[in-house]
Amino acid sequence: MDCTLQIDYSALGLTGTGRVTRAAEGGVVIDEALDPGIAATLVDRTDEDEAALSAASGHGITNADTLVVFWEGGLRYGMTVIVTAGSGGTDSLAVAGGFGDALPAEETALVLGVQVDVSNTAEFDGDNAVLLLAIATRRAHLVFQTAGEAEIAPFELPAGELVSWVAGSGLANPLAGETVGIVLAACGDVAGAGLQVAIPLA
Repeated sequence: MDCTLQIDYSALGLTGTGRVTRAAEGGVVIDEALDPGIAATLVDRTDEDEAALSAASGHGITNADTLVVFWEGGLRYGMTVIVTAGSGGTDSLAVAGGFGDALPAEETALVLGVQVDVSNTAEFDGDNAVLLLAIATRRAHLVFQTAGEAEIAPFELPAGELVSWVAGSGLANPLAGETVGIVLAACGDVAGAGLQVAIPLA
């Protein structure tokens, strides 16, 4: 089958349409509705990867979850969490570890996204990818991992913006040399997000 990426562009007075087509034998398709993120506030910052947060009770986050912590201008993913029930309808959440940007200053407004596995196929060889397309209706985050949970490639998905890679473009395949077994996604918006990912495979 042929898979096509088409982009309309308008920049500096130039307009037009670009199109690339790659042959594929099959591939991976993810089409998911991501649960809304949870509004929170950074209360006490210990260092760049450890802090205490507060969030309204009823958020549904548990100690077994792994979080992406989003804020304006940054995010940190793969963070562990310990939830302590508070009083007055507010819980305390201690987050630590992870990867990405250093946590922001105290009193910063946050959105907490629980990382969930959205992979729906068997493992696949990243070397066989000929296209990678990902888009979310609102801010989101993706991480490709091996079946053993070793990280392969993370992607931030700004709301409504297509993230893509094309074989033969001169850019390195972000999945090269790895067997993908897990795809983790998290929503960075309190309204939830629709997520679509397509990876045609040769």
